[in-house]
Amino acid sequence: MRITALDDAAWAGPWRRIRVGEKLLLCLGLLLTALAAPAWPGSALVAAAAVGLALGPARIPVRALATAFAPPAAFILVGGASIALRVGEPAADPWWAWGPLSLDAASAARAADVSAHALAGTLALLLLATTTPMVDLLTWLHRLRVPGPLLEVASLTYRLLFVLLETALGVRDAS
Repeated sequence: MRITALDDAAWAGPWRRIRVGEKLLLCLGLLLTALAAPAWPGSALVAAAAVGLALGPARIPVRALATAFAPPAAFILVGGASIALRVGEPAADPWWAWGPLSLDAASAARAADVSAHALAGTLALLLLATTTPMVDLLTWLHRLRVPGPLLEVASLTYRLLFVLLETALGVRDAS
């Protein structure tokens, strides 16, 4: 997988010609629904819609979407595990307990809810990232009169991420 796979998918996809505002409205709507709706079935439906739109009409390659989703998903699952574990006095009916750590039904349910909201929201944002090149997004923000220095910082950060990734790959290949 190349570093620029998401950017390449955004440039080559059929949604490239759809206006940025329309894609942003769709993805923000999905994101707000993922956050506001109950985890079941709301987050599950948002995740299914985001994946369905990305793989269907937007024709994002499965590998590109899966590769982009893996790091945030791992982070979210580790965060969910930290929510599931209780520290201190265990609940009245713990599923598992070891010293000050315990796991019970309420903490596991809360962790599942938070993780479902986060995973669905991440998929909604990945839909935007895989269908909209950064150049289009920055140009759209410029037309909305976002201050130039903010756009320059965003553009510089974006470019420096690619420099950082190229450097890291170069170091890995050299060792």
